[in-house]
Amino acid sequence: MGSLPDKGELQAGFNAGQPATKLLYHAIPVAPQGDAIRTSTNYGMDIRPEILAALGVTDTDHPPLVFASGHFTKALACGLDTFASEKAMNMGIDGTQSELVLILNRDVTMSRERSGKVYAFPADGFVELPYADRQSVSTAPVKFKDAEVVLEIKSADDLMRAGLQIISFRETAKELWNDAGLTASINNSGDTYKSL
Repeated sequence: MGSLPDKGELQAGFNAGQPATKLLYHAIPVAPQGDAIRTSTNYGMDIRPEILAALGVTDTDHPPLVFASGHFTKALACGLDTFASEKAMNMGIDGTQSELVLILNRDVTMSRERSGKVYAFPADGFVELPYADRQSVSTAPVKFKDAEVVLEIKSADDLMRAGLQIISFRETAKELWNDAGLTASINNSGDTYKSL
């Protein structure tokens, strides 16, 4: 896709003739389907009941939420497929706009062909999560026609070139987090560092 559009240019396009609005980003790690960005999951994210109530959500077990971020690199981390156990976790790097992601099974994750996209769109209808790391949420789908593709994800290298910081492990999640694997990692910390 070439170079990334300038954020100011994107905002000018979305805000033509109206007051400026905040721009959000959302990544879909696989080929997008349908006509809109719909329900997305965010493992480990505990949405507080008062926020769900304010959004009008009644199904608190599986709330129909779309997550997005005003930080481009936060969205980049979601370009890795959680369902394929590619990432262990991601977090913002204090004092920067950068995001760090810990990936598993390095050889498979880094060589996998991808067909995802990162979208930018106005923050209208989204609520910032005050206790979450740079995340906003909405119950309304975002129509693809109302969003701009800012990055096509063909490989993990595309995510890194766009600014995602990656630390990788050779091991799979099962190998790394079972008791024997964790004990071996602690006892052989030199070997663990070599695998990064």
